[in-house]
Amino acid sequence: MPGTISFVMTAQCLAYTDTAVHPTVVVYDVLRATSTITTALAHGAKEIIPVLEVDEALSLYAGLKKTTGQVLLGGERRGDPIPGFHLGNSPLEYTEDKVRGKTIILTTTNGTRALLHSRRKGAQKIIIGSLLNQQQVVRALLNEPAITVVCAGVNGAFALEDFFAAGLMLLELIALQPDYALDDGALAALHAARGAGEGPAVIAASTAAQRLKNQNRWKDVEFCTTPNLFPVLPVFHNHRVVLDSAFCSR
Repeated sequence: MPGTISFVMTAQCLAYTDTAVHPTVVVYDVLRATSTITTALAHGAKEIIPVLEVDEALSLYAGLKKTTGQVLLGGERRGDPIPGFHLGNSPLEYTEDKVRGKTIILTTTNGTRALLHSRRKGAQKIIIGSLLNQQQVVRALLNEPAITVVCAGVNGAFALEDFFAAGLMLLELIALQPDYALDDGALAALHAARGAGEGPAVIAASTAAQRLKNQNRWKDVEFCTTPNLFPVLPVFHNHRVVLDSAFCSR
């Protein structure tokens, strides 16, 4: 029988508090890390390796470049591409011709931290969530006995886009399986999604979306708020994010 759903508002909550997670975790960083990861893998990337720091990414790249050659550096700091990296954190950069067959080492301000902190808290199954693959996330979570939703947030602060996207997912999940017991955070996200109407418009009004607009990156917002563009399910396993073939339609 379905059990409980808990909610974590920011990656910082996992890093600096005793907040616990359930064995199954779904991570949201809609603008833009989890959307970028989903896009890269949908476009044929072999795997994504999330890391915390730029120096760590560069060191790992140097080692993998010698052994495979098929490796790229991607990520951002304060929303901007990192000097010397091949790719930034815009999903629009992760086209099939650039990423197919490649290993991508990714470091971002919030999203990769949410993934890595979830793993350090003991999560056994970590799913990458976004609007782009919402239906596959719902399918994967159905009948899981204990789920934690982790929102990346922005530098430790609440992020509307992650909260609301997670709420939209919960709305679909609860419609299919209404017996879950939700904690207050999950209930708040669910009711926000239920009462707000058009989901992408709410996310587009968020502070992060408006910041991207001011940086001439509005196309990223439009892309990231496209529901169910990719029928894929990225999962973080053994230090790498790969596609779960059981939930991917080709």
